[in-house]
Amino acid sequence: TIRREWERAGAYQAVAELFDEIWVFGDSNDTETLIDGGPLAQVASKVHSCGRIGHLEAPSSPWPGSPSGDQKPVVLVTGGGGRDAAPLVRTYMDAVSFFRPAVTSHVVLGPDFPPNDRARLAFTTREGLTVADFVPDLPDRLARSSVIVSMAGYNTVCEILASGRPAVLVPRITPREEQLLRARRWQRDGRIRMIDPRELSPQALWTAVEQLLDAPPVAGREFHGGQVAACRAAALLGGRT
Repeated sequence: TIRREWERAGAYQAVAELFDEIWVFGDSNDTETLIDGGPLAQVASKVHSCGRIGHLEAPSSPWPGSPSGDQKPVVLVTGGGGRDAAPLVRTYMDAVSFFRPAVTSHVVLGPDFPPNDRARLAFTTREGLTVADFVPDLPDRLARSSVIVSMAGYNTVCEILASGRPAVLVPRITPREEQLLRARRWQRDGRIRMIDPRELSPQALWTAVEQLLDAPPVAGREFHGGQVAACRAAALLGGRT
């Protein structure tokens, strides 16, 4: 798929002529895949693996409105950017409405969540449920959740893995399958549970969440891709005359 798209766009020539370095925000296996017979094989000397990007801060304060003392489990639902998150959000809303679980639910729609779907959610009220378009400290919120429900975008998955919290991922499968491939990979690694969007239902989603509510957190992953890239940028700029 990458080869076909790059050929149509003339990307091979651009990559070869316009860039001093090519940074891969993945692990060494990702980099080897792109080089060894992959689309970056002809410019392998320019390619550097930076590692994934992620950030984690220690939790500083409870969710607004969360109960204190014997606090209920907290389920955080995020659609990443939110552009195609409406099916996931609607399914979760249907699940909590039907099963009425003893949890606190926080739904973060994302800045690109469709306005028409957002308007319909304005009429959805339930005790223990909050809906926000955006929160500035999502990694902090992830780290203080009992279970995370999300799509499988790159940034969100990195933040989930850094948090160490159990998660249910429902990836998109169109127009590309990169989210599906990412979710399958981390499911094989034992880090998350995946639901194929073609099999998504309130029953399937809540069953997966319920199975994870008592799961112990795993060690959060540390991703230093941002720092590595900053150092490479500084070295390149420092070499300019």
